[in-house]
Amino acid sequence: MQHRLCRCASGGTSLLISVLSAGMVAGCAQHTMSVPKSAAAYNASAQPSAPRADSNQFTAVPAVDAPTDLQIGDAVLRQLERDPGVDTHDIQVVTVDGIVQLSGTVDDLLSKERIARVAETVRGVRAVSNLVRLNVPKRDDRMIASDVSNALHLNAATESLRIVPTSYGGTVTLMGTVSSWQEKQLAERITKGVRGVTGIEDHIDVKYSTSRSDPQMATDVESRLMWDMLVDDDRISATVEGGKVFLRGQVGSAAERSRAYADAWVTGVQSVDVSELVVNPSMRNPDVRLPSEVHPSDPDIAQAIMDAAVYDPRVSSTEIRPEVVAGIVTLRGIVDDLQAKLAAESIARHTVGVVDVRDRIQVKSQQPVTDQQKAERIRDALAIDPVTDDDDVRVDVDNGVAVLRGAVGTYLESAEATQLAAGVRGISSVDNQLNVKRPGAGYRGSASMYDPYVESWTYIPRKVIHSDAKIARDIENELASTPFVDENAISVQVRGGTATLTGTVSNWKQRSAASRDAFAGGAVAVDNELQVK
Repeated sequence: MQHRLCRCASGGTSLLISVLSAGMVAGCAQHTMSVPKSAAAYNASAQPSAPRADSNQFTAVPAVDAPTDLQIGDAVLRQLERDPGVDTHDIQVVTVDGIVQLSGTVDDLLSKERIARVAETVRGVRAVSNLVRLNVPKRDDRMIASDVSNALHLNAATESLRIVPTSYGGTVTLMGTVSSWQEKQLAERITKGVRGVTGIEDHIDVKYSTSRSDPQMATDVESRLMWDMLVDDDRISATVEGGKVFLRGQVGSAAERSRAYADAWVTGVQSVDVSELVVNPSMRNPDVRLPSEVHPSDPDIAQAIMDAAVYDPRVSSTEIRPEVVAGIVTLRGIVDDLQAKLAAESIARHTVGVVDVRDRIQVKSQQPVTDQQKAERIRDALAIDPVTDDDDVRVDVDNGVAVLRGAVGTYLESAEATQLAAGVRGISSVDNQLNVKRPGAGYRGSASMYDPYVESWTYIPRKVIHSDAKIARDIENELASTPFVDENAISVQVRGGTATLTGTVSNWKQRSAASRDAFAGGAVAVDNELQVK
């Protein structure tokens, strides 16, 4: 089944804010995967948030309620249409046996990769073959290399990394040494957010500070899988042999497999093999991470948050103090920048047993950086990014608060500017006063390039365009196509274009995704009364 999507939107994707520790899967990472014979000819390229699909030998798993290829293709198109993080004006979708092939042309590397990540989140997708071509304006290689170096320096989480970039024909080679796989992936992500970059050759070495045994690593991998809200560890086994992790079992979506892959990169791991981690589309609730009779204690939840923070280069576990009472987490501490504060909150929200998060973290830079210097760094970051147009954005910083004024084309550019500002050391908050020239695009909110589940954007039609009955049906269809939402536990009522959602969900992620699905179904407003239990 072939689909063609025609939609004009601003290209690119956001650079910051999500769960880096469990959400980054780079195309250069060492792993072993393959696709069924019927899709072997797809010759998939490496994906940043999904394992390669061109070497996979996993077999199809019978699924009595698995969606058809036609349904999968339609769902992928719907997801792409409502996601403003990519320019999908000429994207084709072909689905065979649950394997999605993407082709067409986009204007930047981040857009190409985000399309694959969006497709991964659709229920029934077992792998993604990304054949999308790049149409990137040529730039001088010396300028590209210089901008990559500047981009790494401008972000508080990578400014201290010793990485030397060079560029040839738009392909950037990264050389250097880092202390974790997560730092390596973060450097790649920021590099891909530079104008003119068409590819990356990653020669960064990971040198761990300590030597660890296979049993120690296996214990850590199992712990990370167990505590990750977006991975069902009950269906996954992990073994470690000679520093290589083998994950086996079943997952409910391609995105969940990517999440498990990233979780496995604990200190000391040399490679991760997910060739025997099979996507079974019949698994409808990948958000239930522990048996129902097991209830983690508050101290254990707090420790799990601290352990997860160790693997996020944007936030040090020594900077935050989680206090947990009846599953409600209060985060305290002092960090250097806004992205660290938001990353810590996201880590907490993705931890099993967490009911709600109250962020009381303060932002106070330990380095003497003036407001003028902070403003200059934000302007530089805007100029480097392929999405934003710095000529239309005015930046002022007062006592660590960044104020953005002017006009941008889309809500995507507005959100991108906010997140670039959040990555600058010493920025405590961002006051976005930007006017959007083309609000008819209908999107606003925030997204993340790090999270393979794709953080929610909000789609807001300017007026009711369908009957209440049709909107309700469309919302139910959206809920059914989202892998991390159990539509059977959610009731939908629509009156005057306003959707009311009632029922229960397992965590905040399901609740947020349900709201997004309601807007995507055509609601002009959403009253989300879902209870997290």
